[in-house]
Amino acid sequence: MGRSRGKERVATRSRWTHAVAAGTVAVFVGGCAPKQWVPLDLGPGAVDLYVDGRRVDGVPREVELRADRDHKLFVKRPGYLPELVVLEAREVEGDAVLRPPSVRVWLEPVIGDRSIEIEEAPARPVPQQP
Repeated sequence: MGRSRGKERVATRSRWTHAVAAGTVAVFVGGCAPKQWVPLDLGPGAVDLYVDGRRVDGVPREVELRADRDHKLFVKRPGYLPELVVLEAREVEGDAVLRPPSVRVWLEPVIGDRSIEIEEAPARPVPQQP
């Protein structure tokens, strides 16, 4: 009976050692993921920025993101229409990159329950006299 306990302990230690080794590899592999700095131009004024569902404090000029997976940037501000930007992971010449490489979001104000879009009317040709 003493022997079987010893074997059980050895087996338990062995499984634990493999689990620790696997966790170390996963952390190491995750830590080596390619990263990319993405410049941001957000406004008007102070906006709330969420990256992959997590709020980012302040309004950064750039964020560092993993380039090997897609990301969602959500920008909002009270009184303005929110906007969602999806950065897609692509492979370019063997390297992982995010597209678009930079993000510019300028929120549009909401008046009542509608947004305002002002478009300039196309110019009409001036009739020529014979």
